[in-house]
Amino acid sequence: MNWLVLNNVSIYYNKDNTILKNINLSFSKGLYVLIGENGAGKTSLLKTIARLNKKFQGEIKLFKNNIFKYSIEEYYKYVGILFQNNTVYDINVLDFLSLNKNFSIHYIKENKFLSEIYEKFKIGNIINKNLLQLSGGELQKLNIFSLFYQNPKILLLDEVFNNLDYNTSSFVKKKLNLLKKDYLIVLVSHDINDINMADCILYIEKNQIKSANSIEEFINTEYFKEKYKGLDYKILNKKFIFYS
Repeated sequence: MNWLVLNNVSIYYNKDNTILKNINLSFSKGLYVLIGENGAGKTSLLKTIARLNKKFQGEIKLFKNNIFKYSIEEYYKYVGILFQNNTVYDINVLDFLSLNKNFSIHYIKENKFLSEIYEKFKIGNIINKNLLQLSGGELQKLNIFSLFYQNPKILLLDEVFNNLDYNTSSFVKKKLNLLKKDYLIVLVSHDINDINMADCILYIEKNQIKSANSIEEFINTEYFKEKYKGLDYKILNKKFIFYS
C-alpha cells in the first residue's frame, strides 16, 4: 500500500525558476535516502510534502486523500519533519516536549525504544533548562527525541546528523533501521555512506527525481559515475564503504 503519492508535482520559486519538474513518486513503508547537490531541491521537496511550501503544481496524496483535505492538526499526527537547523523557542525543555503531546515520564519508561533514547541523550539532565541555554548538539538530540515522542508514522529528516558526533549519529541510524519496518522515513543526506540504510535511493538529476532499488543499481547509473567520479568503495560486512 502506498502511504504517500506525488502526481506530476513541480516545485518552483517563481514562474521562471522551477526547482523540480513533473515528479511522480510513490512511498510505502521503508527508508528512502535522498541525495543531490546543494540547491537541487531536497529540502524543498520535504517542505512541500510537509505543507510548509505551497509553491507547487500537481497533487500530493496521503493515504489516497489530497494532503489539504486534512486539518493541520490531523496532518501532523501522520507527518513529522526535522531540519538540521530548527527554530529555537524561549521556553524550557519540559514545555517544549509538551507542545503537541502531554509529556509523561511514565510513558517513556514503559516504552523501551523511547527510554533508550531518553537515557542516551540525557534528556533528564536538561529537562528544566531553557532551550536558549542548550548547545547545537543538545538541541538536535532534543528535537530528534521530541519527534520520536510525538510518533508520526511518516518522518521527513533533512540533514539531521550535522550537529551530532559520530557515536550519536550511529545510534540514531540504528534506531531508524528498526523503525523502517513500520514507518515511512525520507532521509536527506550528503553522506553517500547513508545509502547503506536505504530500501530505496532517490537522487536528483536535471530537476528530476530518479530512484535505484539497490546500491549495485545506483553505482552503475550515469549520475553516480559523474557526480562521484574518483570515489572508490569496498564491501565490509555486506556494507559499501565509500572513500576518496
